[in-house]
Amino acid sequence: MLVVEGLALDDGPSNSNDYGNVRITNPNDYQWLDGLTPPLKHVRKRRFRKMLSKGVSYIGGDNEDDEDDDDNEDDEDDEDDEDDEDQESDEEDENGVHLLFCICHVCLHLYFFDLMVWLGTEATVRELMEEQKVVQDSIGEFEASIARSETQLKEVVNHLVKKKLDERLEAQKAELEGKRSKYAALQAKIKTIKDLNL
Repeated sequence: MLVVEGLALDDGPSNSNDYGNVRITNPNDYQWLDGLTPPLKHVRKRRFRKMLSKGVSYIGGDNEDDEDDDDNEDDEDDEDDEDDEDQESDEEDENGVHLLFCICHVCLHLYFFDLMVWLGTEATVRELMEEQKVVQDSIGEFEASIARSETQLKEVVNHLVKKKLDERLEAQKAELEGKRSKYAALQAKIKTIKDLNL
């Protein structure tokens, strides 16, 4: 038998991973390498697993007390129910009015927020004017493109190519009309914002 710092090891055949024969002779003297901490063999068991018997007995005791209290309060509850019904109806009316007020308040804030966003500020007017300028430039480009397509259409003799150019010309004209309507809408919006901000 080999004794090392309070540990007794049994002699006999052992595997490299077989430490089942280790006995602690005096557990109070055994310490970890740092010399301070006691062995923590059962820490996980104690720390993470609560004893259910304590919880159940505690809850059971509360239930018995609650049952006694409930028996005493049943008589008082019958008398209070009539008064509670009147108070509840008053509270429901007040809550309904309060809820309606809150809904109206939120709706008004959203309406005025949308109105202020629509009216905008000077920065919004500048942005709209810049967008209007971009749309106006694109309208000029589309008009030049349509003029080129019309001249190409007159010069082409082949019917298939002529048909393709004609379809492209119609698509460009439709897009030009969309740009013009967008330009008109921007002009109207800028005008109304300027009129309202005066």
